[in-house]
This record gives sequence, structure tokens and C-alpha cells, in this order.
Amino acid sequence: MLSRADADAARAARQVQDHAPTWCVIWSLRFRRFEAWECTDPAQCRTVHATSAAELWDRMRQIDLDLWRTRPRGDRTEPTTAP
Repeated sequence: MLSRADADAARAARQVQDHAPTWCVIWSLRFRRFEAWECTDPAQCRTVHATSAAELWDRMRQIDLDLWRTRPRGDRTEPTTAP
């Protein structure tokens, strides 16, 4: 059975997921942390984890920004900045 803290964390993970369509975001019960996988390129999946949803969001945005910077100029669309 989920504790209240786990249920709140799972809800926070879903909220992050709602604002990050190119990511798969979960609350890991096993490790008691947030985890996310960037899914735009199956050959090079980027993963991040954090102890809070805000920290996870910041790490995800950094990866999105790094990916945006390495794309050809004609293929750039602004990364999402806020949940």
C-alpha cells in the first residue's frame, strides 16, 4: 500500500509528465526518487533522477536545453520552460 508521501510524489510525477511530452516520468517506489527518461531519440536515451519534482524538472530542462543547442538551426523550436 502506498504511503501518503508516495501518493503525493506519484501525483507530482504525473504533473511533471503532463508538461514534458517527450519524457517518461515516474516516482520510483523502489528507490524513493523521481526518475525521467528523455524519449526523442531511442538510440540515445537520456535519464535523470532527483529527490524532488522541482529538482527533476530543472535537470530535465537542462537536458532539453542541451539538446536544443545541438540541433541544426532550422530544426530548433524553443524548449518548454515551466510546468
